[in-house]
Amino acid sequence: MKKAIRIILRIVGSLLIVILLAALIIPPLFKEQIKEKVLNTANDKLNAELFIDDFGISLLRNFPNLTFRLKNVSVTGKDRFEGDTLAGLKSFNLVFDITSVLSKKGYRIKAIEIDRPLANIIITEDGRANYDIVKESPADTLTRETASPEPGTKEKAGKELSLTLNKFEIKDCSISYTDKKGGMEALIDEMSLLLKGNMTGDNTELLLEMDAGALTFILGGVKYLKTASLTSKFDIVADMKDKRFELRDNFLAINDLKLNFDGALQMDGPDIITDMNIGTGDTQFKSLLSIVPAVYMKGYEDLETGGSFSISGNVKGRYSSADSLLPDIMLELLVKDGQLSYPDLPESISDINLSALVMLDGSIPDNTVVDLSDLNFTLAGNPFSMNMSLRTPVSDPEVEAQFSGSIDLEALSSALPLKPEKLAGMMEIDFGLQGKMSMIEKRDFDSFVADGTLEISELAVMMNDIPPLGIGHAAFTFTPAYASMNEFKLDVAGNMIDLSGRIENYLPFVFQKERIKGELNLYSPFIDVDTILSYLPADTVEQREDTLAIQTIRIPGNIDFKFISVIDSLSYSPLVASDIKGNIYISEGALIVENTGLKTLGGDVKLNAEYDTADSLNPRLQADLSVEGLGIRPSFNTFNTVRKLAPVADGMSGDISMKFDFSALLGEGMMPIVSTIQGKGTLLSDEIQLVSSPVYEKFSSVLQLGENYTNTFKDLDLSFEVRDGRVHIEPFDTQLGDMKLTVGGDHGIDQTINYLMELEIPSSALPPGMSDFLTGLAASAALMGIEYYQPETIRLDVSIEGSVKDPRIRPSLGNSKGASLKETAKEAAGELFEEKVEEVKEQVSGELGEQADKIIAEAQRKADALEEEAARAARKIREEGERGAQKLIDEAASKGALAKLAADRAAQKLRSEANEKASLLEAEAKEQAEKIMEEAKARAEQIKK
Repeated sequence: MKKAIRIILRIVGSLLIVILLAALIIPPLFKEQIKEKVLNTANDKLNAELFIDDFGISLLRNFPNLTFRLKNVSVTGKDRFEGDTLAGLKSFNLVFDITSVLSKKGYRIKAIEIDRPLANIIITEDGRANYDIVKESPADTLTRETASPEPGTKEKAGKELSLTLNKFEIKDCSISYTDKKGGMEALIDEMSLLLKGNMTGDNTELLLEMDAGALTFILGGVKYLKTASLTSKFDIVADMKDKRFELRDNFLAINDLKLNFDGALQMDGPDIITDMNIGTGDTQFKSLLSIVPAVYMKGYEDLETGGSFSISGNVKGRYSSADSLLPDIMLELLVKDGQLSYPDLPESISDINLSALVMLDGSIPDNTVVDLSDLNFTLAGNPFSMNMSLRTPVSDPEVEAQFSGSIDLEALSSALPLKPEKLAGMMEIDFGLQGKMSMIEKRDFDSFVADGTLEISELAVMMNDIPPLGIGHAAFTFTPAYASMNEFKLDVAGNMIDLSGRIENYLPFVFQKERIKGELNLYSPFIDVDTILSYLPADTVEQREDTLAIQTIRIPGNIDFKFISVIDSLSYSPLVASDIKGNIYISEGALIVENTGLKTLGGDVKLNAEYDTADSLNPRLQADLSVEGLGIRPSFNTFNTVRKLAPVADGMSGDISMKFDFSALLGEGMMPIVSTIQGKGTLLSDEIQLVSSPVYEKFSSVLQLGENYTNTFKDLDLSFEVRDGRVHIEPFDTQLGDMKLTVGGDHGIDQTINYLMELEIPSSALPPGMSDFLTGLAASAALMGIEYYQPETIRLDVSIEGSVKDPRIRPSLGNSKGASLKETAKEAAGELFEEKVEEVKEQVSGELGEQADKIIAEAQRKADALEEEAARAARKIREEGERGAQKLIDEAASKGALAKLAADRAAQKLRSEANEKASLLEAEAKEQAEKIMEEAKARAEQIKK
């Protein structure tokens, strides 16, 4: 007997060793093949990338059951969601009943365990969702897969998969949900969930526990929950056969607010029949405050409260998506004798009472009633009360509301830990509403009641990153048709602004988002813009010329205001302006400046302009500018736009009059981006003096004008056009001493210049240096056998190229009157020397050809240098983008899965923006290089002619 037992034990032991060795050896042998098959199959079916770091099959982890385990799984998007992580997890365990694995009846799953899952759900403005990743199967494939087997054939029967769960567990889950179309955001972090019980029996008891460390919920830009904690426990008796679930000891707690549930749910096909009660019982008033984002902050634990509150209600009826039915819902909220105070703050809020009732009719939603019958409190001895009711919300919303009382803002800031560094002032309101929405739609303001007053006095607000604001006194009177601003004395960082007027259509604006209209008078004795901007963060006022800025202000499309403005004086360093008068309109997403005049830099300026921000990606400016007697030098020193568009004005003095009609894209601070300016204009001046100009100094040196020759241009009257970053000057006549000049050409915001000057100089007025120059020219002609007789008027063409700081001056004998070079030679030497003149012409032609080749070679050098410089700058931009992206990822590495996910997305965006900017820079450089070569070739051809 003992021998038989020993034999049996050896056999069993051997089997166990074999099973153990198989469990350890077999999975690794086929691991990579299985993994590759799973990934290939999944990626063929999904419009996404599935990644599995590792997986395994183990008998040891949950012995004697079999565990299938996945590790470090992620799903990332493609196409529009390229690089975005949709979902991921650290580990996923399926625990199988070992007997089901060995049998032929099917696999039974006893437990599911998920560790550190994360999900990032995005719905775009056009309704596309990043979780819609399953590819559509071709019709023929679908038909083939669903077709019945041919007669006489046998289908291969796979092993069925069934759930016999006793445990479903999720640990440390993070879920991010962003619905851009619906304007909703939700974030759940540090969430754990445990479901226990026998889930296979007809009658069973289930326990569901959930705990979330941080819940944030935003809807329509309003943050209803901010990093709130969420805890719940549901003890459920389930009749799986009749699909009835009874809730026994159940609760849901948000921060300190705990809601209890009891009742039952019955499944009736796709419908759900509910009969549940909700309540808190009487509890502390402090618990209600815990769900208010503004109150649930640092110091909340020390908040001292009094009074009680309760929530009670029920949910009863049928939910049916097919019939659009909801159960009836009734909720009542009561607050009695509430009070709150912070130990470190001197004031308190007392006598807080609230009675609110919500009754939702699930069958007939129009019967829904919201009734806030009583809300009142006392602050610093000043009582405030309000009540409101809403009925027939679907067919024709009927609202009734009353607001009455005083609020001492300084006392409020002394009772609650609010963000402003300083808050003071008194608000007194007595305002009532009563009527139906249809009355507003029909403009039946005689039937709709909306009247009252609002008065603000001695208001002062100080916050970080904004200028100090104050209202000395403001008084409003409300009627159904309009609100009258009787007085509004505003102080912005010491700048006093007075407003008055009236605002119309404010009720349709509030209730239906229709257009609000107003006409206001604005007066200020002095506005110092520098003082106002000094309170703003530096990055919001810094101007960049290369990109459109995020800080460009978008003007709402449903505001229609007119400001009749008078400002005695305005300072915006280094600009100082006075006598500013005009009309400012805000209409349909545009700001319009009409007939606005001002005095600055010694001149009078009139401006009509339209700042159109309806297209937020391409905000535009359309303007016509008229200037009389404006000083050139102060304008150059004051305006960046003048320095960019007219670099040749550096070193000039004198007064100009100008008209300029132009358009441009807008950048930061609503300023035009100089490189996008397109327009035409005219410029007049009696005289312009060149005080210090590299162009004139080089011009004077080459022509040997001498120090005593005038540097003043007389009687300027020119037309110009700005396009593609260059200013093109139409040829115009002017006077430089005894010289007559015709000037034309262009210059760019890159400081390059390209001008041609045609000079006519009386021989009697030749400067000594130029006389010597022409004597040398005559001697050269004599060596060629030509007798040169100096005419009464000398004509020269002067080419001015290069840059403003480094100009190149090239003079040549001119033919400004249209005479050919041959005719000019005949005039000098007579008909007898025609053959010699032809020889000279051929020689000059050869020299011009050499000059043309030099122009093309120089242009090629410039073009190559420009593209090389752009390539270096592009590499630097991409390298900086990569460094910034890596920095984001490194900083987020220790902050959890969700932070890493956000960092990955931000890093990808940073890389994309850097690459886009670098590519744009390279493309622009290439385009500019091609333009340089085209212009050089054209000039070369012109010279050869």
